[in-house]
Amino acid sequence: MKPTVLIALCCHNHFSIVPPFCIPIQGGAKLNAPIPGAFPDIGPKGDISAKNHTYCELTVLYYVWKNQQADYYGICHYRRFFCFDGSVSRKYIARKTIQQRQQQRYFRSEREIQKLLDGCDVLVPYPEDMGMTVAEHYCSSRGHREQDLALFVTVVEELYPWLSEATETYLAQQKHYFCNMFLMKDVYFQEYCPLLFSILAEFDRRKGARGEAVADRTDGYLGERFLGIYLTFLRKQGSRIQETTRIDLECSLTKRVLYVLFPPESKRRFRAKKIWKRLQGRLRPAESAESQR
Repeated sequence: MKPTVLIALCCHNHFSIVPPFCIPIQGGAKLNAPIPGAFPDIGPKGDISAKNHTYCELTVLYYVWKNQQADYYGICHYRRFFCFDGSVSRKYIARKTIQQRQQQRYFRSEREIQKLLDGCDVLVPYPEDMGMTVAEHYCSSRGHREQDLALFVTVVEELYPWLSEATETYLAQQKHYFCNMFLMKDVYFQEYCPLLFSILAEFDRRKGARGEAVADRTDGYLGERFLGIYLTFLRKQGSRIQETTRIDLECSLTKRVLYVLFPPESKRRFRAKKIWKRLQGRLRPAESAESQR
């Protein structure tokens, strides 16, 4: 009997491409107008749709965990996809759109995807070397707070001490797993989701107890880091993790040009980032002085 595969295609906007095994599911359906053709992230066995402003695509993940059954569970986005064509050498593809012939090449057939999954326990997009550690990148990114990451790490280590080593290892490395994208065997999925959502619930509770509101998208950002932590743990356990190309669509002309001029993980990109950081460092004092007038 062929294994069943369910890939949640997270959407908060219109969508035009639905690869094999993908089911369009609207994140935050309780908060927004329905998206034609998409199922709401609302189910009889539980949902957190109303938390979409902080949990982002994780409300879709929660809905699938509580309300669906499959042998493999996955999550991608209406404009971010897995490439199932092993002959593609690039780790990241940035396009405005892809034509039908390219879709057939990149997404392959259901039979070919199932054959690919037979050889691994977890499939994820390639991580990206950002030229700084995962922790440094989180703390220096717009909309992220160093205190949130510190509290999150504390919660992980207190609730699940056996994840402490993986947490320390992942946050100290320079390879980052982005977008909360994966395809997992059921046995791992059923371990991952309880871990993730119990940690985020405790993080939210402690923030609330201190009288602090959780900023928009924070739980989603932290969930992104936890996926990397969990993958690090699985690797140490000997699980078969396979990496594949990520396809980003609806990319602006600026982003597409930058991908060509400064490819991810290239020396040119690292140099450009260093120059940009120096410029920001020089501008900040002036901005600070201006704000005090």
